[in-house]
Amino acid sequence: MFIELKANAKGAIPSTTLRISAADIVGKTVGEIFAAKGFLKETPELIAAYDETEARYFDWRARYGAQFSGTGTGFYTEDPNSSLGIRTGHGKMSSCSPPAAAPRA
Repeated sequence: MFIELKANAKGAIPSTTLRISAADIVGKTVGEIFAAKGFLKETPELIAAYDETEARYFDWRARYGAQFSGTGTGFYTEDPNSSLGIRTGHGKMSSCSPPAAAPRA
């Protein structure tokens, strides 16, 4: 069986086709079949966790370009592909951008 899933997201309609075969069905409930395919039923706990994560992300994103001060161990590397960060005393890692290079004379 094929089920086409569509959503209205940001003015576009992405779709995904879900394939369920006979082997997927044997001895399982509909919820178990969807869970095995990576789809979970929304619960108040999942929605609350999503809302909290989303709020934290947008708060962080609004601070883009701001200056921060911190304490802990800092790491610096010349490799532009490396991520830079400061590990705080609370086990968290903060990312930062490298300093701008001075113009060459």
